[in-house]
Amino acid sequence: LFPYTTLFRSPWFWPSVLSMTAVGLIVRILFVSLAHFERTSNDAVFFRTTAHNLVSGGGYAYPFPSDPSKVVPTAAHPPLFSLVLAVFDLFGLQSVQAQRLALAVVSSAAILLMGLAGRRLLSPAVGVVAAAVAALHPLWLQTVGSLMSESVYLVVIPAVLLGFTISPAYPIL
Repeated sequence: LFPYTTLFRSPWFWPSVLSMTAVGLIVRILFVSLAHFERTSNDAVFFRTTAHNLVSGGGYAYPFPSDPSKVVPTAAHPPLFSLVLAVFDLFGLQSVQAQRLALAVVSSAAILLMGLAGRRLLSPAVGVVAAAVAALHPLWLQTVGSLMSESVYLVVIPAVLLGFTISPAYPIL
């Protein structure tokens, strides 16, 4: 790891990373708006159903497989993504397409976080490249359109990584 030098104080870092974030947001919105999705996956149905149950006061629950009229508490998936979709529901974003668009906006935060993590770990140039990859790589786009929990984890993981590099236990940078 490199020591903190003037290399880390580059005037082009913020304009570059914010531009990559804007480009990534536009690409995600276009992807969600223009791509044709054949069907919603079973996991996406699960997340949307549990989000609706959370908002309507039913708790983190899902219909019992052998008796769909019976809704029971579940631990089939971690609850973070259902909570995010529940917040969208509370704001009136209840359709699949509206939630995809909202996830496009939320997942764009990962671009900025990757840029900051790359800068913090190595250099501003690495941060800009990391932001560009996060903005444009197909694997970073597909989860938004499929309503999968990975779209939230793509934000959480760089945030944790960045938090680690900022902590006092990481004194090099």
